[in-house]
Parts: sequence; structure tokens; C-alpha cells
Amino acid sequence: MKRALIVKDPKAKIRVFSTHIEVVTFYEKQYVGFLHIKAIYLNKNISLFISDALKLSEQFPLYFIDSRGTILAKISRSKR
Repeated sequence: MKRALIVKDPKAKIRVFSTHIEVVTFYEKQYVGFLHIKAIYLNKNISLFISDALKLSEQFPLYFIDSRGTILAKISRSKR
């Protein structure tokens, strides 16, 4: 089942691999496979390289949100 991945913590670290994403926060570390993601919603203050954002946008829509969850921007080059 595909779900949206929402990361509201502005201090979270995102690492992009070829088949999955690693999300590290102060409280936990998560590994999420691309097959299980429908869309990603990231806080606008998360440090993310442009190349990683483009890699993610090729797989599924990438949204940037503020601390309240309001969508500020969308990057989508999705093949699906």
C-alpha cells in the first residue's frame, strides 16, 4: 500500500539511495522504500541537495510545506 511520507521536523536529515530514503530525526531513524511512497511532503527548512530533490521528483511528487502543513511548492517530474 502506497502512502504519503510527511516530514515536518525542520532538523531532520534526508539521505536518498537508489531504492529507498533514510529519514533521521532526533527521535528515530526510518528507512522507506520507493515502492511504498505515493508522495513526499517535506518541511521547507530541511537541508536537501537539489540533485536529491530531482531524483525524488522523478519517482513521485515532492511537496514543500511549512510548519503547519500548508503546501508552498511542488516539484513533479513523475513517470508514474
